[in-house]
Amino acid sequence: MESILQDQSSRPHSIPLQHLKEITNNFSEDRILGHGGIGVVYKGVLHNGEMIAVKKIVSSLMPGPQKQFENEVYHLMIVRNPNIVRCVGYCYEIKNACLEYNGKYIFAEMAERLLCLEYLPKGSLDKYLSDESSGLEWSTRYKIIMGICNGLRHLHEQNDKPIVHLDLKPANIMLDDSMEPKIIDFGLSRLLDKEQTICTSSRDGTFGYMAPEFLHSGTITRKSDIFSLGVIIFEIITGRRDYVDVTPNSSYEFIEDTLKKWRNTLERAPGYRSLEIECQQIKRCIQVALICMNFERAERPRIMKIISMLQGLESIDFDVTNVETSSRLFGSTDFGMPKNLTKLSCQELQIAHRDFSNIVGSVVCKGTIKDGPEFFPLDGKAAQLSWDRRMKIATGIAKGLRYLHSELQPPSTISKLNSKSVYVTEDFTPKLVDFECWKTMFSKHSKTLGHSNNESSFPGHLDFLKDKPSEVQCNSFAFGVILLEIISGRLPYCKDNGYLVHWAIKYLQQPKEISKLVDPELTNVRPDHLAVICGVAAGDALWPAKNVVKQNEQFELSC
Repeated sequence: MESILQDQSSRPHSIPLQHLKEITNNFSEDRILGHGGIGVVYKGVLHNGEMIAVKKIVSSLMPGPQKQFENEVYHLMIVRNPNIVRCVGYCYEIKNACLEYNGKYIFAEMAERLLCLEYLPKGSLDKYLSDESSGLEWSTRYKIIMGICNGLRHLHEQNDKPIVHLDLKPANIMLDDSMEPKIIDFGLSRLLDKEQTICTSSRDGTFGYMAPEFLHSGTITRKSDIFSLGVIIFEIITGRRDYVDVTPNSSYEFIEDTLKKWRNTLERAPGYRSLEIECQQIKRCIQVALICMNFERAERPRIMKIISMLQGLESIDFDVTNVETSSRLFGSTDFGMPKNLTKLSCQELQIAHRDFSNIVGSVVCKGTIKDGPEFFPLDGKAAQLSWDRRMKIATGIAKGLRYLHSELQPPSTISKLNSKSVYVTEDFTPKLVDFECWKTMFSKHSKTLGHSNNESSFPGHLDFLKDKPSEVQCNSFAFGVILLEIISGRLPYCKDNGYLVHWAIKYLQQPKEISKLVDPELTNVRPDHLAVICGVAAGDALWPAKNVVKQNEQFELSC
């Protein structure tokens, strides 16, 4: 691998799993660099002391991780640019494991999927976002903006077929030692023909960065990334992404106000001599950001034009109507965004969340708004609750899923439903969260909705997973796992005991054995409740072609 790293022209190679275990100290926790949506990133140390990032995709029976892994490998094979992360190699090994199913042992395939990427020590851009009063100096911010644009130009214009990233955001922009940006995470990316437009039922991505036409109708073009780019440029300049105006003229006022703040900051910097040049750069960047966030995708410029405008080589036709339409994306209801939301000041949030020190998740802080309830995540907390409280949480989750699947129009699912996406109030009422993973389903796509394109999307699938899963079935399976977590007090996976589902199957299939699923610390367990939960969990965890809505209704009535 050392020779591959030194040869910048080499393509990604297949790397044995055993070698990756050796350089990551068997994927030890002290080597973890970060967590992503579908995997964990470890620091690998080679024999010559060089470092590499090893992204280990979490094993799952769900189709998403497999598809995203394939996307990353395929697309990183064909891109080569200083502003796109370099893929050194990959590992895709399948082993057969002997598991008990229906009273007999069968062999099931289990896949190990890993990516080896260049090591970028400065971390992701989201850690460096701030307003003009602190953080990175302007020259560094401008360098990052131009670098991201250069990487996007390579994706959109310099390949035989354009690659649309579809998840551009500061967390997916890494920085090297010299603060050069590198675009990462191609799991959601799509390959297009030159002027192709795709319509999809999927809504995978990150709210706030998703183009309105994609969020509203599933339309994908290169302009989808341009919208995301505009939001990122806006954040780099201001430290925030929530641009809201009241009148068309306020866009000009906003630009002038931002320029004034930056001018004051630059004037205070010792030995600063290029004030007017920097202020012109800042003004161009703000204008370009707002044009990129145009509500109408046809009005967003191509990446080549954006680069020319940022460099001052092409005039900027800045129209206040561009800004007026783009501002509707924030706080409006045009695209299914919530209305009548309470607006809170930063000071109120700091007080409520104790200066954001009470962290309960990767980016979530626990807090109590005045006269409001306190929330905490269910993940890992079920073992601390009584049986009645566990039943209240289970019933509430079922009601929430019933609303999403059958009462909400259009119906929706949560693509990454798990116990981390369930929060519980102080009176133990569950709330489904993680809106970044919500997906809207449209009846006109019913024939292809949520179905996998090939059988290999389920590495490690057992015989009972032959049918291609719909999004509702995926939620059904996830709900079954959450029910098992609630009654057993166990995590869905741990290194010593393996997968919770694999452990529970043998008891779910024997009605007389279901009591062994219950947390041994629990008392006052109602056998009728347990029987209903195990009946639903057995159906969901074994993934039959059933309707989760009907099962949830039965569950609610029984409990």
